[in-house]
Amino acid sequence: MRSPHYVDSPIASPIAAGIGISVDDGETMIEPINHAIAKGIKVITWDSDAPKSKRACFYGVDNVKGGQKQADIMNKLLDGKTGNVWILSGLASAPNLQDRLRGVKLNLNKNLTIAGTSFCDEDIAKGVTETENVLRSHPDLIGFIIVGAWPLLASPGAMPLLTSRAKAGLKVVGFDYVAQELPFIQNGTVYATVGQDYWGWGYQSVQILYNLIKGKKYPDFVPQNIPVVDQSNVADYVEKWKNANTVEGAFKAFGEPPVQPLA
Repeated sequence: MRSPHYVDSPIASPIAAGIGISVDDGETMIEPINHAIAKGIKVITWDSDAPKSKRACFYGVDNVKGGQKQADIMNKLLDGKTGNVWILSGLASAPNLQDRLRGVKLNLNKNLTIAGTSFCDEDIAKGVTETENVLRSHPDLIGFIIVGAWPLLASPGAMPLLTSRAKAGLKVVGFDYVAQELPFIQNGTVYATVGQDYWGWGYQSVQILYNLIKGKKYPDFVPQNIPVVDQSNVADYVEKWKNANTVEGAFKAFGEPPVQPLA
């Protein structure tokens, strides 16, 4: 969705019957979403929501719970310790990332202090630079939480300071479990990542839109599972991604039955 005038058309029917959108800014997208709906287009959000809009439903993880899971993992890793933890996020305006930050802050043990939060604009290179700069300027950190994948989409060699600090005891918890991140878990740099349903973003979103167009209904929030990947199961996910280089392979690795509409 580009702008409110995007769905205006000189032809009698709208350009689309349904639109699924992941929202980077929940406020600025209210008007375009509502405009599309006024044109008779079914609109859902996935991954990141615009809850103040008239969208039919949101499909994705409960991002507050995702952040809480990250904090719970960090709490166990640093059980009984007192010290500083840093949080790296992407876009300050993204609703899903705001929710993850809130979840981390809700559950992080009181003896752990959030020394700061920085943003990389969801850019891999900026994420790498920010991670290394933060660790360089804060040698006292005992925990590092990344509420997205960004720096972990680079090669492990791109962040030598993160690797060395992790070997020295820094605890790192990430988000997502795409293939590029898994080597960081395998080599011990990252203890665990909290994940999402990437197959479902495409498959379930289309299924939900199709059913909405057919007149069926869904609850306001259609939740995904929130898996955790660590040393105990990382090999399974490496194998899944190896098999997911074709549509058929991806379906075998990550496929799932469609989310059913309300009766």
